[in-house]
Amino acid sequence: MARDLSRLLRPQSIAVLGGTWAESVIVQCQRMGYQGDLWAVNPRRDTLSGVPCFRTLQDLPSAPDAAFIGINRQATVAAMKELSAMGGGGAVCFASGFAESGELDLQQQLVEAANDMPFLGPNCYGIINFLDGALLWPDQHGGRRCESGAAIITQSSNILINLSSQKRGLPIAYLAAAGNQAQTTMAELAHGFLEDDRVRAIGFYIEGIADAQEFAEFAAKAEERGIPLAAIKAGKCDSSQAAAQTHTAALTGGGEASSAFLRQCNIAEATELSELIEMLKFMQLGSTLRGRKIMSLSCSGGEAGHVADLAIQHNLEFSPPTTTQKTKLESILGELVSITNPLDYHTFIWHDEEALYQTYSAALQGDNDLTILIYDYPRKDRCDLQDWQMPMKSFIRAVKDCHCLAAVVATLPENMPEEVAAQLWSANIAPMCGLSDSLSAFAAVANWRTNTIGQWRPLSPPSPNNAQNISKTLMLNEADAKQLLKKNGITVPNGQQIQTPEDATAIAKNNGKKTYAIKSLNLAHKTDVGGVRLHVVAADISSTIKTMPSTHGFLIEEMIENPCAELLLSACRDAVYGATLTIGMGGIHAEILNDTQTLILPLTKADVIAAI
Repeated sequence: MARDLSRLLRPQSIAVLGGTWAESVIVQCQRMGYQGDLWAVNPRRDTLSGVPCFRTLQDLPSAPDAAFIGINRQATVAAMKELSAMGGGGAVCFASGFAESGELDLQQQLVEAANDMPFLGPNCYGIINFLDGALLWPDQHGGRRCESGAAIITQSSNILINLSSQKRGLPIAYLAAAGNQAQTTMAELAHGFLEDDRVRAIGFYIEGIADAQEFAEFAAKAEERGIPLAAIKAGKCDSSQAAAQTHTAALTGGGEASSAFLRQCNIAEATELSELIEMLKFMQLGSTLRGRKIMSLSCSGGEAGHVADLAIQHNLEFSPPTTTQKTKLESILGELVSITNPLDYHTFIWHDEEALYQTYSAALQGDNDLTILIYDYPRKDRCDLQDWQMPMKSFIRAVKDCHCLAAVVATLPENMPEEVAAQLWSANIAPMCGLSDSLSAFAAVANWRTNTIGQWRPLSPPSPNNAQNISKTLMLNEADAKQLLKKNGITVPNGQQIQTPEDATAIAKNNGKKTYAIKSLNLAHKTDVGGVRLHVVAADISSTIKTMPSTHGFLIEEMIENPCAELLLSACRDAVYGATLTIGMGGIHAEILNDTQTLILPLTKADVIAAI
């Protein structure tokens, strides 16, 4: 059961504890026009940024809805206990030097001091509420007030600062750092955002998931509420896992398992921040996207060809124009323009407002799920933008009259001015930056509309207390592993284990016309060192074995005639997500092609077939 975070996320009163960092929180609230009460607590200062200081927490007029604790880590524990006892609504723990530095006991003391009062951190900057102008944030940022938008949660405060300064026209409702997630997890924080109907989408930059079951439950609740989710999962290689451990004490989980978990939770996975931003932008408008069919408009054959090539990567479709559309467009554009999708409508009508309007209107009325206008503005410091106003005005008018889902896409992100993005938002048109990232966003929303998490939850993920022990493994040799599979009802080839070439004599006497596979045991990679021989007749088994490496004997198996395919199956227990299954091309192709799919259990037959 998620805690009630409403007072922390949408406070009517904010208390700040500390000096320089606490004063910065007040400054940010003042700049953002926060209308609630601001209280400063500092026994050595008379004011912080013009706000009178109280000497102690007990001197405050009442228990604050939210508090920013910007003091040293030892004093933070005491302040947390005092805030909780007086009925505080929540806190941000700014100090570092807890679990991420190996101080597990001190972090546990902090959790116990907070009791039932929610807090973010430790080791985090806090939260910015751009909807109400409430900040528990001790640094500059590049955001501004808005009426609705996306909420973004990370464990890295610096990632949030970078995202706040984006110039891509993304309306941001909340930015929040979870830090070490000592008490309040990313999923619990996201639950709090679901309670605000001004939040249209939620994005994550995830270094580690504290509780996979909890996160899956949140994802199901978000789907139920119609709120799409997107995420970047860091920590997929050894070096980034190490960075996450030292940064937030996060247990990251395996890379393939992380992607599988997000996919099965119906969370769109982005690979970089620019892609995440575009996903969150389109998710705010794209909830009415029915399918994957798009109509593309541009005044350039180069742009039409480029979007066609890129769309293939995202499984997006270009339906040919309907007969009605084609007739209408031919009458407007003339015989020199080929009426196709993607459509290059040329520049013959660039200065004809009515012809532009009619062209856009005809394109919008086709059998498509989304219409995009590819449109790059020139640099306003060197060019006159006047010629670009009329086509945009015509497109906005056409979208309004046709009531269709539409987006304007700049092929290069810098070619979408912020003022144009704001104009498009006001017309309910998505302003998209970067063609590839934009197509990725469209595909993500289309997938979100067709996928469902339902009641799925990961199967028995480990508890946080024993997750670290899962890395201890025992390697079974192939013969023992196959006997274990056989005992559990899985068919394996007929075979036997032998130790020396002489042990193969009995096989040679009862050979029939069979051929055999011979494998050296206790070698993880056999082929590279000559540890596998195939299609060996019985009479040659002894002589073949003498040329093969092994210290633990050999496995002699009957060759299977006319196989359809060879599959790799791997069952593991991930340290974060629990039981996983990996399916891929087997044998020598396993590493050469690296063509695998990882799934988180439990699974259905349909899940496995889809992965294959």
